[in-house]
Amino acid sequence: MTDFWGNVGNMASNVGRGIESVSNFFQPPNPYPHLKSPIQTRDQITKRMPMGVASPVSQAQIVPHRAGGSAFEQAVSGFQKNLNNFLNQGNNKSQKAVLGAQPTITPTPTPVAPYHPNITIPNSQTGQPYKIPENIAQILLNSFNKSGEATNAAQILHHPRSQTYSPAEVQRYGKENWNYGENASFKTSNIDVKNDNGSIDRGFMRINDRTFAGMQSSPFWRQAMEKRGITSWEDMNDPQKNSDMGLLILMNSNWDSENQTMKDTPEWRRWFAGALSLRYR
Repeated sequence: MTDFWGNVGNMASNVGRGIESVSNFFQPPNPYPHLKSPIQTRDQITKRMPMGVASPVSQAQIVPHRAGGSAFEQAVSGFQKNLNNFLNQGNNKSQKAVLGAQPTITPTPTPVAPYHPNITIPNSQTGQPYKIPENIAQILLNSFNKSGEATNAAQILHHPRSQTYSPAEVQRYGKENWNYGENASFKTSNIDVKNDNGSIDRGFMRINDRTFAGMQSSPFWRQAMEKRGITSWEDMNDPQKNSDMGLLILMNSNWDSENQTMKDTPEWRRWFAGALSLRYR
């Protein structure tokens, strides 16, 4: 902005000198030296404004020195118009330049905390609160979060040592069943556990092969399995599909056929090593 007005001031000053030179060139000798010259000097023509800017020349400051001076007056009048137009144009450009120089204010984004899946359960050894590994928590949340059973699923796999058979089961099997959960170490691969009856429990959530085959033979549950990408027994080696199958088994054993949904408080009876308080609720 300062450079602009400085340039305008210099231009006006130079033009003022030009007017003075032109007027002196055309001015005849003054026959009345004791009188003030009818032609104004440069300092009389221009008035200084703040910051050294010369004001536009007005015709009121120009006194014709003779009747035939109309051409000169027209020249000065034309200069006035040109200078005024230039000043107005310059003001607009200066305003745009100043506005364009303003810094762009960008709102500071609110920092988003990184997501850490969290499931906390009693530690199998100490009973103290234990945050399970995040990758395991994510698998369980993917499968069970919508049903609200993710934390319970973790406690089926991992819990403090306890007897997990009901009294009726103790009588049926002739023994108690003390353990730390179905999969206390949260192992996710290469898991095939052979049961006393010859069946096999496979994978992350110990899916029983006979239970798997029974559900796959049902059109309704087979469709539900396929919707989750479960099409074969080999899929139970995938921890996420294994966990999804765990949800389907929980739904199957707690199905409300009237409302076509899982009961609000499902029991985890199919997992014999799970915490007894969750197996029978």
